[in-house]
Amino acid sequence: MEIPFVAADHQQPYLLVVYPLGEIAPTGTFRFFSFRLGDGEPPRLAAALRADKPLYTLEQEENCRIRTELANSTGAPLTGTLALAITDIASGSVVAEKEEQLELASGNTVREFLFPLKKYGAFTATVRWNGQVIPTVDAQFACIGEYRGPAVINPVETYCVGIDGSSLYQAFRGETRGGYTANGVTPEKRFQLLASMGCRLIRDWGGMYLTEWRNLEPAEGQFDFSDFDRCVDMMRRNGMEILSVFGRMYENREQPAKFRPDWLQPKLITIEKNPPGTNPKFTVKVPPMPIWRRYVEAFVKHAGKRISMYEIMNEPNLNMSLELYMEYMVPAAEVIRKAAPHATILGICATGDMNGRLGEYVRACTELGALKHLDGVSFHPYDARELNSITPADVQIADLRKIVGNKPLYNTELYFLYDWPDVDDKYGQYMHAKAYHAAWRFLIDLGEGLKTGISINERSLWRDGLHPVYRMNYLTDLIPTDIFVAYNALARHFEGAECIRKLRPSQDVICYVYRKDNQPIAAIWNYTGKQGVRADLSAFQVMDLFGNPESAGDRQITESPFYLKPGQLSETEFLSRLESLALRVDHPSASRIGRLVGDRLYVTLHNTAEKMQAGELGVSGGGITASAWFASPSPAKAA
Repeated sequence: MEIPFVAADHQQPYLLVVYPLGEIAPTGTFRFFSFRLGDGEPPRLAAALRADKPLYTLEQEENCRIRTELANSTGAPLTGTLALAITDIASGSVVAEKEEQLELASGNTVREFLFPLKKYGAFTATVRWNGQVIPTVDAQFACIGEYRGPAVINPVETYCVGIDGSSLYQAFRGETRGGYTANGVTPEKRFQLLASMGCRLIRDWGGMYLTEWRNLEPAEGQFDFSDFDRCVDMMRRNGMEILSVFGRMYENREQPAKFRPDWLQPKLITIEKNPPGTNPKFTVKVPPMPIWRRYVEAFVKHAGKRISMYEIMNEPNLNMSLELYMEYMVPAAEVIRKAAPHATILGICATGDMNGRLGEYVRACTELGALKHLDGVSFHPYDARELNSITPADVQIADLRKIVGNKPLYNTELYFLYDWPDVDDKYGQYMHAKAYHAAWRFLIDLGEGLKTGISINERSLWRDGLHPVYRMNYLTDLIPTDIFVAYNALARHFEGAECIRKLRPSQDVICYVYRKDNQPIAAIWNYTGKQGVRADLSAFQVMDLFGNPESAGDRQITESPFYLKPGQLSETEFLSRLESLALRVDHPSASRIGRLVGDRLYVTLHNTAEKMQAGELGVSGGGITASAWFASPSPAKAA
């Protein structure tokens, strides 16, 4: 069979995906006999690189081996210099280089290069021939620190690294029951990789769905927990706890999916009208109450103590009225409380995504008595992702705490870690996410006293050797990203920590101080991205966000956090030095936002310096040109 196609310029990868559509997944081997892009001649010289492992542990391994295969298609020998470089993808800096004089025979030539492992991070290996770039499949690999967490952890009591399950187990493909995504590794190996990162909590959502009703109760009253047992037992063998999510009541009109059993379909009660504030793309269908209670009870009793946390429904503010949510949440909580008194029950789970009115929904549920039935309130802060968001992350958390009082708060999802200009460009938000974005949210949630900060889905942890910027489904390999390495550092240095101080050295910089194992540790970063902010860190032991030792002294404070330890200082001295930390700004006066009204542009000037700044103000960009400069004095530390 030949499949011709024309690739449009849509700035995203093309993927050929093969999976069964019938109820039975056939066995066999799928082979390409040829695959060709374009009509041109093959390159004279091309290369394919591969590391012998996708992941190394610095404390356990000394070297990385890069296999380099060169394809000479000229029909004659080629003589020249092969240069191989290892680049840190976070900083873009070259961390190792080697050169070798070669005579390449026609056809393929294989060489192996050994590089010492010296630092934590995610890396790319590339080659040049005689100083020129040649078509290459680069090698991708990562290096982490050894995680030594406890064998068993209680994620309610111990703040830890958690993720959304996402592509670990795909609940449905066509009409099949579903299965594990392979991506070049076995399911057990996948969990082992996550365990080495320091992952201790997995939320059962985003494509995972171990509570998938279609699989659990294929015939009315007849339950099948085989998929659940297999997956949960693998997780627990690798030290992970599970947050199970119950009660998907909505269907997407644009992307219908079959997630409830056939026998239940005719019994579902369709809610004909979406209530105000919900998203019109969702259709809500709820089961009769006796069937709902039976389903929850059967699952919870079978799970026993293997599940320690339950969340009742995902983002109901996008599709359900308050009253309908309470109607189904309350009996589910009662069933869980009776069948699993050890378990923590979360609920409300309002989101700021898709214009969801998160705070309003939490307040209204609270007024209807929801907190009486819950051990904690979960939320998804898509409308307050960063400290520099329109609604800052810490402000939203403080506002929620005013509503729920002493009831603990849990951030259980934030797939998109930062404010991306195009909210509908999901691919772009994944592709451009940085390691420091993941560190920000973990540290903010810990610093603001949340019980968990699960945030990302699992696919953000991997890249692919064939298309390394692609972070969605169908990866051919699981190669850890720099986000994976950042979480490893967070697990090693901040698991089980508690915040003891929150400092703002300037309006651009935040510093949280934590205590872990009776020792203080701080995280400081520039959350606005303002350039030229500097501080003298010579009093501290300094690490980067991957846990690599950094030189102290005068350092620029950027978006990438520094982790600070006392070194020779006592805790009192450490806190005193942090509280008195002086920042210097190369350009203290700046304007971050302007509003055009008629022919006038109104701007706000900020001066972060200790003294008056004087100068001239001009405007350029966005099709606007000022007709003249004007004097602009700015008082000290004023806006």
